[in-house]
Amino acid sequence: MKKFLLQEPTEVVTPGGHRFTLLRHFCKGCRICVEFCPTRTLELDDRFKVKVAYPEKCIACRMCELRCPDLAIFVTKGRVQGAEGSRVGAAGGVLDRQARAMNPQVAGNAKAHGSRQPAKGGS
Repeated sequence: MKKFLLQEPTEVVTPGGHRFTLLRHFCKGCRICVEFCPTRTLELDDRFKVKVAYPEKCIACRMCELRCPDLAIFVTKGRVQGAEGSRVGAAGGVLDRQARAMNPQVAGNAKAHGSRQPAKGGS
């Protein structure tokens, strides 16, 4: 996927261990992520691109990620310290989100989408 990106993603890790992956060249400066952030963690810089202004305020609610129309921001919740495999690659969040969008069965999302088991028995 990196070969399709014009710039490397910018990564910011908050003191709480949450990881922001910003694809700044995708950002059009619409301020939707800034306005929906309940803790005012994000701001726009002088080029009208999203930046993590106050990383210590982030609660990893992912409202910015869910509202971004350009898929320019991704948030990965911090792991418990000492957990195995807590490291995420630069495009890991991007690929996980795309996989969930394309296949609701991935990562146990079947229940969230209301799928049910067929009724047993017959008459």
